[in-house]
Amino acid sequence: AVLEEPYFRCPRCGGLARPNVWFCKDRNHAFWEEESERRVPYNEWLKEIYQTKKRLVVIECGGGMDIPTVRCEGEDAVEEAGEGSLLVRMNPTDCRVPKDRAVGLPFGAREGLERLEAALEALRQPSAAAGRRSAGRRASPGPSS
Repeated sequence: AVLEEPYFRCPRCGGLARPNVWFCKDRNHAFWEEESERRVPYNEWLKEIYQTKKRLVVIECGGGMDIPTVRCEGEDAVEEAGEGSLLVRMNPTDCRVPKDRAVGLPFGAREGLERLEAALEALRQPSAAAGRRSAGRRASPGPSS
């Protein structure tokens, strides 16, 4: 049977393994010590962001409304971070976001990240930046003949 394959077995006890994911209302999830230890640097980094009120951008791919642990973590992080922080939620079927500090994009992860990369690349182009700066100004008149 498929479940007899080694990758479905716990490396510690050989029993049937379950995903190391905390499902909603999951009473059987057991945090491992190393799992908690791996989160310490992330928590310290996030605490520094909050204390110094630095800007933070959270890009959430595919979580939508179905996974509250992912959804709430991103929303809370942006809410606690500095002014100008932003949550970008990408989900082709459910990209609803809080009214402040968030944008929802109706794309799957790959398409959304590719579009985001293209937009950032366009902003980095010197000619694009110069065009944006001059677009708002009127041309100055030349010398009179």
